[in-house]
Amino acid sequence: MRSLRSLWVLLVASGLQPVALPKPRIREMHDLEVRYRGRHVAHVRVFLGRKPYYRGWVEVYNVDWGLAKGPLERLIAASVYRALEPGETIFFEYVGDWVTMSQLERGVPPEETRLGRVLASVGFTSIEDMYYPEGFMEGGPKLRAHKPLREQRRHRAPPGEGGE
Repeated sequence: MRSLRSLWVLLVASGLQPVALPKPRIREMHDLEVRYRGRHVAHVRVFLGRKPYYRGWVEVYNVDWGLAKGPLERLIAASVYRALEPGETIFFEYVGDWVTMSQLERGVPPEETRLGRVLASVGFTSIEDMYYPEGFMEGGPKLRAHKPLREQRRHRAPPGEGGE
């Protein structure tokens, strides 16, 4: 990610209100709360990366699904997509998103879940489920997705539909 400011500006332009939270110990890391009309929507943790060793990433967590589901989750995902550099990652926690949770429990591929489709609709690819049942040291279960390295990959047809 180029800068925290780029994400901040994109969130504001989307009608959302980012609020800076206390700075974590890691120098490239920043925490935000995203609000809509003064109400909590989600927390966002930004890791700017440490070139040339680590790429940046963004995690969206502690989501108020009663408020976020629908246009607001898409605005957050689209803002993050635009702020990330190619090859960087979003982690979007789905705790409380009962539709996505039940779809994954039934074996629906992550990219075909409700939240997976939101991420794909803004351009993310390689959508995977990250579920660690051993104690939540990595946070809650989340979908991981990547901004493609090349923009044309986003528009490639699925296998069997003129693609590979």
